[in-house]
Amino acid sequence: MSTDGNITILPLSISGSAVSQAPSNSNTKHTGKIMYKSYVYDGNGKRTGEVYKAYVSVTYYGGKTKLSNGKSAVKFGDNKYTSWQVIS
Repeated sequence: MSTDGNITILPLSISGSAVSQAPSNSNTKHTGKIMYKSYVYDGNGKRTGEVYKAYVSVTYYGGKTKLSNGKSAVKFGDNKYTSWQVIS
C-alpha cells in the first residue's frame, strides 16, 4: 500500500477524549431462557444449592461478568449467578 503523504488523523470526539460505546448501566434488565440445567453460584464461584431447570425464562442483569474465581457468569439477583453459556 502506498500513500502520497497526505494522511489526516481524525479526532476521537469533539471534546478530545475517547468515547466509550459500552453500556453505561451494568444493571440493565434482560430476559432469557435457560437452555440446560444450571447451577446457581455466589460471587465467589461456589454453588448455593439452587438449580434452574432447562427451558425456564429468567431475568438477568447486565451482561457477562467474571466471578472472583475467574469464571464467566450472568447475574440473577443479589449474589446469585449462573454460567453465561446456558442463556439464550
